[in-house]
Amino acid sequence: MQEIRKYIPQAEYGYHVESGEYPAFYGVRIEFTYNGIRFHVCKIYKENKYRIAADMEHFEYVNRYDIERAGNQYEKPCNIGVFTAKKINDWINYYTQIYRQVEQENAENSKKVADFLKSIKNEPVRWEGNNRSKGTITRNGLRFTFYIEEGHLYFELSLSYRGTADYDTFRLIADNRYIPKTTFIYRLVYRLILWASAVYFLTTTAGQFFALSATLLLLGFVARLVFALAWRLFVDFMFVLIIILLII
Repeated sequence: MQEIRKYIPQAEYGYHVESGEYPAFYGVRIEFTYNGIRFHVCKIYKENKYRIAADMEHFEYVNRYDIERAGNQYEKPCNIGVFTAKKINDWINYYTQIYRQVEQENAENSKKVADFLKSIKNEPVRWEGNNRSKGTITRNGLRFTFYIEEGHLYFELSLSYRGTADYDTFRLIADNRYIPKTTFIYRLVYRLILWASAVYFLTTTAGQFFALSATLLLLGFVARLVFALAWRLFVDFMFVLIIILLII
């Protein structure tokens, strides 16, 4: 600690705890904050040397492969045997570049996930897992499965049908006319409920009044239509009759 505080006065001891589904305590380490980034000192025991790294465990939409890929784009400093201002700054600059790139990628992945979830908000998704990391949408013989893992989206498309895998099933699916049996039953039950509700409504006083009013309105409309047609025929007949009389 004293060696580091010569160059980083704000260095302090911190507890290394990882949260998540299985939280764990990994011990005490030397930490400090620089330009809004939290750094920690790691000891490489087999070499008896040190390196400095940035804390990026709070990024929820990137994985360790994303971080490794970002790190491979920059030249990595040598491990520290004796602490100097230059060696510490080299490690800080190295991980600052990685941190900013990972920070941007985390924001982009977060938006991608949010946009995708918004696009399927009206779909009948069957979720799996406590954190909703997997979902399935089934419709018209097709099954769409998606996975959300640390900011990355993975998709699978497969067939989903009940019955025999024969040509008729293939033809119905290919022509977008396949209706799962469960869907057909649901539609039948829904129609039966509607008809039962209508019949029950007509047995009540309000329903009978509604039916009588609807019948009177329909009869009135038909009567007006018949009168209009009769009047039109009468006018046409009189017009023809007058023409004939004038000719004679």
